[in-house]
Amino acid sequence: MNEDLNEIKVARYIIIYKFLLGFFETILGFGMIVFGTRIYNLYINFRNSELLEDPHDFLATLIEKIVPYLLIHRGWVVFILLLLGLTKMIGSIGLWQRKHWGLDLLIIVTIGLLPFEVYALVANPSFSKTAYFIINLFIALYLVNFNPKGYFTNLRNRIKIKK
Repeated sequence: MNEDLNEIKVARYIIIYKFLLGFFETILGFGMIVFGTRIYNLYINFRNSELLEDPHDFLATLIEKIVPYLLIHRGWVVFILLLLGLTKMIGSIGLWQRKHWGLDLLIIVTIGLLPFEVYALVANPSFSKTAYFIINLFIALYLVNFNPKGYFTNLRNRIKIKK
C-alpha cells in the first residue's frame, strides 16, 4: 500500500512537469505566431547596431548563427511547438484522469523525442542539454515500467482502502 502512494506521488510530479512543459511550448508557439514579425525586426535592429559598433561582437555573431534558422523555418518551428505542447498537455491530462491513452501518448512522445535529444547533446554538449536528456530518459523508463494495467485495474482497491 505504501508503494502505491509513492507511485502516485511520483506520477503526479511527472504529470505536472509534462503539463507545464507542454504549456510553455504552446505559449512559445502562439508567441511566435503573434509576435514573430516584431521579434524579427528587433533582431535585425539589434544585429545591425551591434555589428556597426564592433564587427566582431561575440553576442551578435552568436545570435546571428542561431536566430536565422528559427526565423527562416518559423512555420515549422511554430507547428512543432504547438503540436508537441498540445500533445504533452493532453497526455498529462489523460494520465491525471487515469486514462490508458494518456499514458500511451506520454510514452510515445517522450521516447520519440529521445533520439533528437541525443543528437543535440552529441552535436553541442552542454550541462542543460545533459540534464534535460537525463530527466526525460528517467521519465521514459519510469513510464515504461509504470505497469499501467495494474495501476488502472487496482484503482478500485485503492479507493476502497482510502474510505
